[in-house]
Amino acid sequence: LPKLKSAGGVISLTDAYCLFNRARGTNLVSPDDLLAASNRLSCLRLKMSLRTFPSGVKVIQQDAFDDIQMAKKLQTLCTTNPLTLMQVSRELHIPSLLAKEQLLAAERLGYLCRDTTLETTWFYINRFLDF
Repeated sequence: LPKLKSAGGVISLTDAYCLFNRARGTNLVSPDDLLAASNRLSCLRLKMSLRTFPSGVKVIQQDAFDDIQMAKKLQTLCTTNPLTLMQVSRELHIPSLLAKEQLLAAERLGYLCRDTTLETTWFYINRFLDF
């Protein structure tokens, strides 16, 4: 739970697997066993649960984590300039995979919109809602 809090309340299942097995040293846990255990987190009321994003990325997140709060945080980051996935990853200290999922979730909620170019994808505050 402390690692989950320090990661902003969300950690990829792959990272959780590495952290868990690194802590064990020997007698490692298989990926299938970790996935099965992760599926039971919410049933055990451990204040965390397994979440699967629409892209298929699986994460363990705190039950207190809120997509709307994260979307508002991302919206605040975009107030002065549009942001790319890598800028958000650096700013929030999260892996680029999770940054992408959070940006896309904020877009689905209507807080951000994106402009995809040949160079990169830029995320802007969604000003279309103001019209």
